[in-house]
Amino acid sequence: MTIPSGKGADGEHFAFDADQAAAAGNTIDALAERIRELPRLAQAQSGTPNLGSDRVSKAIADVIAAQNDLITAGAAHLSERLQRAAGNFAFSATTVRETESTSATSLTALPTTQA
Repeated sequence: MTIPSGKGADGEHFAFDADQAAAAGNTIDALAERIRELPRLAQAQSGTPNLGSDRVSKAIADVIAAQNDLITAGAAHLSERLQRAAGNFAFSATTVRETESTSATSLTALPTTQA
């Protein structure tokens, strides 16, 4: 059983089975985790560089701090959206598996007919 067909960004139809949906959810979740690491990596470049002039060094440090704030806000926003997408894929995979299980149970519970 597949998750109902939808349209991708390019307008092409697509459909996922439960395993593909679960794999996509895991991939998206891993991407969200990596994005959550960006602020820590950006923070590693913080500090006041020593370029000889205190004014220039302070200006560069201010730019780096503003950049880090932007990275932190962007990473939080992106990771939240990706977590939601991963959850949607995981939910779809679970729904498909439950539907398949229910359908299989229903089919085996039907009485057989004699011809």
